[in-house]
Amino acid sequence: MSALTVSEISADFVDFVREQTLVQGAYTAYVANALQVFAGRLHGDERYLVIDLPDMDPTEVQNRSAQIHAEVRRTELGYPIACVMFADRFVEVSADFVRFAFPIRDGRLNVLWIFRKEVALESYVYTGQMETDLACASIVAESHRHDYSPYDEFGECTPVEVHRGFVLNGVLPSYS
Repeated sequence: MSALTVSEISADFVDFVREQTLVQGAYTAYVANALQVFAGRLHGDERYLVIDLPDMDPTEVQNRSAQIHAEVRRTELGYPIACVMFADRFVEVSADFVRFAFPIRDGRLNVLWIFRKEVALESYVYTGQMETDLACASIVAESHRHDYSPYDEFGECTPVEVHRGFVLNGVLPSYS
C-alpha cells in the first residue's frame, strides 16, 4: 500500500458510499479501486473493501486490527453463508464481496472502514491459507444450502452482519 493516509481519502467518495448505504437500509460493503477511494491521487489496480457502518463510532468496533478469519454463518433468513470475520468476530462480511477485492493477489486485504463521523484504513494479511479457509467455508455453506435454520432467541448473531454489497467495478461515481 502506498504512503497515502486517511486524510487523503476522497470525502466525495465517502459521501457517495454513505448515500448508497442509506438507500440499501442495511450495513453494506463495497469493493472499490484505489482511484475511487483516493480520488485519483493513487493509481493502480489495488482494491479496497469498504465497510460502511453509519450508526457506529470507531470505538464500538474494537480490535479492528485483529487478524481476519473465515467462518460459516447464517443470514437473517437462516441460510448458511461463508463470511470473513473482523474485529474478533464483531463484524462479519460475506466472503463474496471480499473475493472481489482480490486480496490473494497482493497478500493483503485493504479495508476502508466508514463510521458515523470518521473513517479508518486497515490492511490485513491475506495468505494462501486464508484463501483455502475461505474456499472451505464456502464449500461447507454451499453443501448446507438446503438447511434452513432461522434465528431464534438462542441463535448466535454477530453484532454487525454485512451480507449486502456491491462491486463499484472501476466506475467512478458521480459526485455532483
